Amino acid sequence: MKKFSQKLVETNNYIIIKEACKYALENSRMIGIFGYEGAGKTIALRKFYEENRQTQYIRVTKSMKTADFYKELLGLESGYGRSYRSLFKIMDRLGSRYFNQDEKNLLIIDEAGKFSFSDLEYLHEFRDRTEKSLGIIFAGPEYFHDDLLMGVRNRVKGLPEFYRRLNFKIWLERPKQKEITAICNQYGIEDKRLLRNRFFKHENFSDLTNDIEQYLIFDKPED
Repeated sequence: MKKFSQKLVETNNYIIIKEACKYALENSRMIGIFGYEGAGKTIALRKFYEENRQTQYIRVTKSMKTADFYKELLGLESGYGRSYRSLFKIMDRLGSRYFNQDEKNLLIIDEAGKFSFSDLEYLHEFRDRTEKSLGIIFAGPEYFHDDLLMGVRNRVKGLPEFYRRLNFKIWLERPKQKEITAICNQYGIEDKRLLRNRFFKHENFSDLTNDIEQYLIFDKPED
């Protein structure tokens, strides 16, 4: 069976995410990036992380507790010892690390929609400790922004303060036909009728890539 290799295409969303990461890194800003599932957030964020040594990437999971997040950020598994068992000590160590560094750093938090509102209170505290030398990219789904805004309007403890610390909020766009065409062309799919009848219908980049793979592996007529 033929093997499918995913290709990186610099869509408008990819470029926007890259520029937001660069700006947050250079200016120590906290930027919220909100987009539908399949908008290409993770691919773009991980690519920026891989290409920039001052960057740390953490993807939030459902099973991750508050302390787990900050332990991963501190790198306790790398040997910081047993003295950092309490969240307060971990937070204090993180604040000292970033406060004392001469160069700028960036923390990318992917799948931030899995954070609870109480988790955001800790992130608010962490932000206050590191705002001079650490940029933060806070990426999550569109509905998470709606939940945040509702929490702000209802004066949920800690949310108005956290939301105010998001210096910018960026919303990602749905695929445009010219982007779908460019992506399909990268895989050798150029037939205009095929593009129009099959691929233009997709409303996110993830489904588009999956359909391209299915077409190339299973559906493409033999030459």
